[in-house]
Amino acid sequence: MENYWLAILIVIISFYYDVTSLKIPNWICLSSLICGYIYCIYQEGWAGVWLATIALIVGFVPMWLIYLFKGIGAGDVKLFASLATLIGIGSIVELMVISFLIGGIISVLFIGYRTLLKIKHRVRYYYSKYTVEANSNPTLIALGIKKVHHFPFMLAVTPAMIVVYLLR
Repeated sequence: MENYWLAILIVIISFYYDVTSLKIPNWICLSSLICGYIYCIYQEGWAGVWLATIALIVGFVPMWLIYLFKGIGAGDVKLFASLATLIGIGSIVELMVISFLIGGIISVLFIGYRTLLKIKHRVRYYYSKYTVEANSNPTLIALGIKKVHHFPFMLAVTPAMIVVYLLR
């Protein structure tokens, strides 16, 4: 279970960087990857190298395909691949599924919120005869949401990682 605590710590650090700069630094992914390989070797001996490599591939390929369609950033792909070596194949698949479900919920809430903002501003425009843009408010900017159609994926991954830990 200590590997899950380390994974949660890595996800929390990644959350901070993703929300503040919309980037996950390579040193986080590399640290996670090295820790994952060390953990697998410690648990399984040299066979752990193969297990970690297979987990790396399982964590990388689906996320890379989503990255190709600009669904997530490259840092998310690298982070999922490195986390896979740390928490294993089954847990990384669970993390992906739960992250996408939570991300979908966040997207629906975000779209609803933005729609309400636009309606509010349209009513103001109708009555005041001047154009008002529906920009992100300070609360959304604090969460890293600066564009109408974009939010940091770590907003979904962090609670998903906690759910995966609780399922174990």
